[in-house]
Amino acid sequence: MSELPPGASCLQMPIEAVDEYFFESQINHAPAKLEMARRICRNCVVLQECRSMALEEMPEYGVMAGMTPRDRDRVKYGNDAA
Repeated sequence: MSELPPGASCLQMPIEAVDEYFFESQINHAPAKLEMARRICRNCVVLQECRSMALEEMPEYGVMAGMTPRDRDRVKYGNDAA
């Protein structure tokens, strides 16, 4: 995966928090943590750049640009393939 754009809100966070909100939230099905990841992304100054990267690279795991893998499939392919 490419590096996130400079200025990304998640890059300013401790790595433990990034793991907790952007990866563990999905693994543990923790809706509150997933919503927090989405909120962090929603207020990020590079959201559109991350969104383009997420839809181009289609990472299999984690929240990127406020989207889960299922969200990315839905946006890119117009279905619920995940």
